[in-house]
Amino acid sequence: MTAKQNPRAMDEKGADSGPTGLLGLHDKAQRYCNLCPRLCHHSCPVSNAERDETVTPGHKNALAGRVARAIRPLDEEAADIFYKCVNCGLCTTVCQHENDVSESLLSARAVAVRAGLEAPALAELRRSFHSFGNAWLEDLRPRLRDLVPKDLRVGDGAANHAGLGGRERGAGRSRRKLRVYWPGCAAVARRPDLVSLTLEVLGRLGEGDVKVYCGDEAQCCGYPLLAAGQHDAFVDQARKASRALSGADVIFTASPECAWTFAVAWPRRAGLEPPARHVGHVVDLLLPAVERAPMQSPLDLDVVYHDPCYLGRFLGRFDEPRSILKRLLQRPPVEAGSWIRDEGYCCGAGGGLEITSPDTSLSIARARAGHLLGVTTGPPGEPASQAELARASKNRHIATACTRCSIQFGEVGASAVDIVELLARYLGIEGAANHPRLEDERGGGL
Repeated sequence: MTAKQNPRAMDEKGADSGPTGLLGLHDKAQRYCNLCPRLCHHSCPVSNAERDETVTPGHKNALAGRVARAIRPLDEEAADIFYKCVNCGLCTTVCQHENDVSESLLSARAVAVRAGLEAPALAELRRSFHSFGNAWLEDLRPRLRDLVPKDLRVGDGAANHAGLGGRERGAGRSRRKLRVYWPGCAAVARRPDLVSLTLEVLGRLGEGDVKVYCGDEAQCCGYPLLAAGQHDAFVDQARKASRALSGADVIFTASPECAWTFAVAWPRRAGLEPPARHVGHVVDLLLPAVERAPMQSPLDLDVVYHDPCYLGRFLGRFDEPRSILKRLLQRPPVEAGSWIRDEGYCCGAGGGLEITSPDTSLSIARARAGHLLGVTTGPPGEPASQAELARASKNRHIATACTRCSIQFGEVGASAVDIVELLARYLGIEGAANHPRLEDERGGGL
């Protein structure tokens, strides 16, 4: 997927022309929000969680416009409001004018950082990237290499400044496409089991030639820095990752944020081409492989599907995960009524909100999980308690295709499984049957 194929893509070559110029790129959306009677109010996970009119999408974007036009000074209060956004894009979906508040606020954060008004909680993020090249306060390279067999590694060893393009390409020599699996640093840090399981699933489905980047040059696509408003650091990180992945023909990632960052944010915000001719999510690889695979006994599970914001709204992958689930399950996945597909509600893990406003982030997760599990009426109602979510999870499982979403739901006590985990169980991969997240409706291990 390229930036040209994404309806959200736009030209931001003026991103380095100065703070006012950066914000001015969103002038129309900001002015429209200033005049609007807040018709998107109901769609904002942050304002629903905080019950605060000042953090509705319209107010936040109008504030950015007033700062851009020097009607209102840029101060700590304004900067704090710019960070009250999970960057989920739902307000744009419901907006009659398609105002992209998320993009405007990303620019507003960059302006705030340049003015020395970075959210204090994000200082540790900057230090983590400086020391480790990721947001997780540790070097993830040794862990990733332990997870990946040597024959599946690419870019391994010393820093590979030439990227992955050093393979034989002699005149007239044909070669197989280099397909690379990029797990995403969240998976390596918090769900390493998913990395191993994905490789096992791919091997079982006849896709065992997919390699994994294990080099020294880059550990992250840069999305956390972009969400934090640390624009210069984001560009530096994107350039490192671009050099490291140069030469790959196809990149599949388990992280929707990574896929979007590679395909859209790099061209838009860093002036870089995507790192491969095709950048996709792992569901793009899994769906055709599952359809070719021999039928197995379907799983007897009650599953509800959660649309990740970046996979669905930003990348348009609504049907692929559902098609996989229909193949795996005895019964089609449950649809949670409203707040699905293009109007899917956020889990609260995006946009750096879990760092700048952790209580709000978890409140959003409880509201979304309660709706998915049938405990509450759902957003913008009151969030479910952890005990309620734990009880409801005994009978229904939240399935998703985003590592951050599965982690976030687990934080609030809901049973959340990745599609890869369900696939592993379906294929009879050893160890998947006793996974603690997969219990049948009688409460016993499968």
